[in-house]
Amino acid sequence: MSKLSVQVEIKPINLENFEKIPLPCRSCIYWENPALFNEKLPEDDRIEIKKEWYRKTLNNYGICGKILFFRGQPAGYTKFAPPKYFRRLIDYDEKWLNELSEKIVFITCLYIKNSYRRKGFGSLLLKEIINELREREVKEVYTYARLGNPNNPSGPLSFWLKNGFTIVDLKVSGFPLVKKII
Repeated sequence: MSKLSVQVEIKPINLENFEKIPLPCRSCIYWENPALFNEKLPEDDRIEIKKEWYRKTLNNYGICGKILFFRGQPAGYTKFAPPKYFRRLIDYDEKWLNELSEKIVFITCLYIKNSYRRKGFGSLLLKEIINELREREVKEVYTYARLGNPNNPSGPLSFWLKNGFTIVDLKVSGFPLVKKII
């Protein structure tokens, strides 16, 4: 066990620890509610919309996000669920509109705070997700990575390739679709 992993705790998101999701992620509704994302809603309203998404998704699907704590402080966050839980996906490709399988999961966010990046936290968090999804008998995991800029909710393409994902589609300019069979 590495020294890093001893100081890390990864917890599933629930309604009790929802407030520990790092900002700006806690108030971002890009994937959950694209219609309201572009509106100038107060941050508290966006947080409530996201919390309601978690409430519904937890009830219907189960664990759909995790927070990575380092030395007791939130350092990272991830959100994942089958494609039908993310309305924004159809803006990327209409094929997601008809994808109803719970054996396919989409990671919309894998965010590590700037001061914690390039230290292995992202890979630890991803490994935790993959292990959980394997137990849930998920077969495929997808995300839209980012070319040329690490500041993207799911992270840069190099991160995903380093962690065993492969490029499956380049239709969305600057955001290759990557996947891992687990």
